[in-house]
Amino acid sequence: MVKVIHNTFNYGYIGTRTTGTEPGDYLVVGPDWKGEVPAGIKAVFRSGTLFSGVFYRTQLFGPEDMPNVVKIQSGYQSMPLPWFRKLAFAIRSSPHAQMFSVPHQIYVQELDAGTSQ
Repeated sequence: MVKVIHNTFNYGYIGTRTTGTEPGDYLVVGPDWKGEVPAGIKAVFRSGTLFSGVFYRTQLFGPEDMPNVVKIQSGYQSMPLPWFRKLAFAIRSSPHAQMFSVPHQIYVQELDAGTSQ
């Protein structure tokens, strides 16, 4: 997974070479963001501009590997940071909730907000 700003500078990578193969939650923020990083976030990627994009790539070893790729890709999620906070609170608050993980999640704070909302 590559994170890139409008001038094509790649400012972060999530993948086997940089973050390993374990599931994880990652945060993408703008250059002026001063919020508190929620518990459970493995790394913060700070964009150098207010505009950023994310490209998802999954390695395929051959046609027979396609079911594995589909399984991995079905776990990719992106959501605004406030949604992550509400989801994490709901999971911790429910006596019936089961913890779960997906291959990689990215939580995106509004890049121009500059706050921890």
